[in-house]
Amino acid sequence: MEALPRRGDGFTQKDFALRNASWLISDIMTDRHADKGRREGFQAPISNDTPVADEKALYQRRIGRNKKDF
Repeated sequence: MEALPRRGDGFTQKDFALRNASWLISDIMTDRHADKGRREGFQAPISNDTPVADEKALYQRRIGRNKKDF
């Protein structure tokens, strides 16, 4: 009996697009303060994209049993 490779679909364009998109976000986060000599990410803190609001928004969670209760 001869061994035959399994027939698989392989990777699609969508698979590669998802992989590339995740690396793009990682690169953007890492390099956004490169002009200041700072590299964010693994060993450096990540700064906020926008300033933190001065006022807190009040949020009250409703507790219910059904999805329609939310």
